[in-house]
Amino acid sequence: MKPDASFAATVEADLRNLLRAEEVYFGEHVTYSGSLEDVIFRPSPGVTVTIQSADDGSWSATATHLQSPHWVCGIAVGGPAREEGSHAQPRWWHQ
Repeated sequence: MKPDASFAATVEADLRNLLRAEEVYFGEHVTYSGSLEDVIFRPSPGVTVTIQSADDGSWSATATHLQSPHWVCGIAVGGPAREEGSHAQPRWWHQ
């Protein structure tokens, strides 16, 4: 389930853009970054993105939008996410 609002598409697009930025960073450094500045990523206005974890085999991040801070979208690459089949797919939950 995800919020029925236009901002959801913006949040998901930001997480997919972060995915691309992390892949570029990984290609240059053979590890993922835990810093938005290192991957040269800036979220859209109203979106807050937080990298939850990052190492040489996986990373995960969450994002929220000011219009609905109780909805959270997350994305993960590698680690348990790969095993669960949710590799690099944004997933929503309500807090």
